[in-house]
This record gives sequence, structure tokens and C-alpha cells, in this order.
Amino acid sequence: MKVWKIKTKVFLSTVLTVPTLLFAKAVCATSAIVDAPTGGVLPVLEPEKVFEGLIFNSILILGGVATLVIIYGGYWILTHGDNNTEIEKGKKIITYAVVGIIVIALAATIVKFALEVIK
Repeated sequence: MKVWKIKTKVFLSTVLTVPTLLFAKAVCATSAIVDAPTGGVLPVLEPEKVFEGLIFNSILILGGVATLVIIYGGYWILTHGDNNTEIEKGKKIITYAVVGIIVIALAATIVKFALEVIK
């Protein structure tokens, strides 16, 4: 039982760390940074370009996480096929993930609209 807890902690820390590192890499590799003038070592960016890059990349990561949660819900249903309460739990997981994707899409639309109004 103790080994299972350690493996779970290692797995969860990996699952949380890898997207964070990919997010940082994606923010640094946006086209806004490539075209920006440099002021010494680091490029000089306008705050709006940094904000747009953060929002865009966070939406991509959240969409990926929601897709993984849908896959997890399907896996849950497949592995607990004989227990109706567990099947309902898997259906709830998938339903909440789909609602999350809808919320992410609406948030992206609202943020894009707000950025257009600000400009």
C-alpha cells in the first residue's frame, strides 16, 4: 500500500510538472519574442504581447488537460464495466470534462474579444 502511494505521488508530480515546463517553453518560443528587439540579454516585449501569449498557451494546455480527463473517464468506464455506480462516475467525469472544454472555449472567445476592444 505504501509503494502505491509513492508511485501515485511520483506520477502526479510528473503530470503537474511537465505541462508547466512545456508552458514556459511555449511562452518563450512565441513569435512575438522572435520579432522583439533585444535590450541586452532578454527581448523587450510589450505587456499586451506577453499577455496574449500567456492566454493562448494556457488555453492550449487546458484543452489538452480536458482531453486527457475525457480519456480517463472512458478508461474508468471500460475498467469498471460490471458496476453501475462506477459507470455513472465515469460518465460524470466525461460530462464535467466536456463542460470544461465549453467553458474554456467561451473564456477564449471573451478574452479575444476583450483584447480586440482594448486595442
